[in-house]
Amino acid sequence: MAKYTKQQKENILKLLFPPENKSVPVVHKLTGIPQSTLHTWKAKVRSQQVNMPKEIPIQSWSSEQKLNVIIETAALSQPELAAYCRKKGLYVEQVDQWKREFIQPEQPSQKLKKSLQVEKQRCQQLEKELKRKEKALAEAAALLVLQKKAQSIWGQDEEA
Repeated sequence: MAKYTKQQKENILKLLFPPENKSVPVVHKLTGIPQSTLHTWKAKVRSQQVNMPKEIPIQSWSSEQKLNVIIETAALSQPELAAYCRKKGLYVEQVDQWKREFIQPEQPSQKLKKSLQVEKQRCQQLEKELKRKEKALAEAAALLVLQKKAQSIWGQDEEA
């Protein structure tokens, strides 16, 4: 049974997880380490999250982070861009898509337009109902004030 140093194991695990994300058979061919050992290491890391930094998923990157990537890659050639993307765990296509989105923002889809229209109508209905209730409340307050004035002028009604 071969012993591997902690540094060797970490370097091999870096190949198995993003940004490299190589398959176990490929890493086996590169290193000569048995596939069963590699599978065991990978499962252990996944279950315990040992020695692997937690990276933010690309889908949840902020616009600022995407813009930074676009700026950093603007002057790179195609091979340099590919190397940069591998290092960051990205695809060249993603960077190209982000560039297009920043240059020409996506137009709202028909579904979004429809839902926006429905929400506007709902907002108008709620505003209308709010105005009606405010008028009713003002009327009730005026009646209460008039009732108190009448009681103060004519006194308490003995029948009440």
